[in-house]
Amino acid sequence: MIIDSHIHFGDWTQTVSPQDLYKKMLAEMDHDGIDAFNLCVCGNYAGRYGYFKQADALWFKFRQPHRVYVFGGLDMTGLFDGKAPITPFVDQLERLRKVGCDGLKLLTGKPDTRKMLGHALDSEVFEPVYAWCETHAFPMVWHIADPPEFWNRETTPLWARRNGWWYDDTHLPKAAIDAEALAVFRAHPRLRVALAHFGFLSDRLADAATLLDTYPGIYLDLAPGVEMLHNFTAAPDAARTFFSTYQHRILYGTDTGMDAHATSPERGWMVRHWLASTETFDVPDDPFMLPDDRTTITGIGLPEPILDNILGENFRRFVGSPTPRPLHLEALADMCRTLIASAKETGKTDPAAELLLEELAMQG
Repeated sequence: MIIDSHIHFGDWTQTVSPQDLYKKMLAEMDHDGIDAFNLCVCGNYAGRYGYFKQADALWFKFRQPHRVYVFGGLDMTGLFDGKAPITPFVDQLERLRKVGCDGLKLLTGKPDTRKMLGHALDSEVFEPVYAWCETHAFPMVWHIADPPEFWNRETTPLWARRNGWWYDDTHLPKAAIDAEALAVFRAHPRLRVALAHFGFLSDRLADAATLLDTYPGIYLDLAPGVEMLHNFTAAPDAARTFFSTYQHRILYGTDTGMDAHATSPERGWMVRHWLASTETFDVPDDPFMLPDDRTTITGIGLPEPILDNILGENFRRFVGSPTPRPLHLEALADMCRTLIASAKETGKTDPAAELLLEELAMQG
């Protein structure tokens, strides 16, 4: 059983239909031998990442209910300039759970998003989110900070600079963002959280070990962040020891689906080959991994029992279920109507919500 714990769907353009992207994603998952996958919804950050893609992922799950998990996103509208969210977070979380989402995706810790929101990760405005998720054992995938080299334009790899992912002194330092997240974990030690992209701790394995030892609900996902594989290549013995020791706390993931699915279909092969082999091989051509001065990585050759945990079994433990939660169709239709109305209020449309509502009506 192979489960990709971290992918995206919904970057439609005027020239790419949702049906075409749906077919492309399924074809890539089939070609990659993926049995199930988790669609992560980044949330609504004032249009910074496009219109709200909640319905896009749920439409996919509606069509593939036994194969697709969905970690929904939150609508942050109203948080800017020190205000409160228009729709209270607890109301949104209750709706996600009622509809049949399997967890929550948060992008609040990414440095540009943290700057845009203007609220500390441990501020009282987010406290209801953590308290609710802890109480209901609702798992989260949380993006916290970025690679340390991104705080210096000269050390940021070219592929990241092209995407605007380097940070000046108007952004919080990485250590400050990490400290805010650590305060959340201290206040909510029973949170079930997967830190996206290995928590950007691949160069600090001792700190990663302390975090996992202290908080049993924290996991690390392997969605590239290709820098983590370069860091592991530089210290293969330490990486192999860490993966063996914490084999039950690491989740396979690829981050496939970014930027209208421009990511390389070989991302999954790269992560799995790195886990299973000791070969040195080229990083696949991918706009979120190349160009970079580092073009090769070397695998750590883990044994099959450990691979079984990382590639699938750990995600089942993390979400607390061997299969995706079922969708509640009436609640799903209500959510679609709400998303359509919300988009209309801002002069936008939500074509995925409209499409899903049509298909729900056809099903009767």
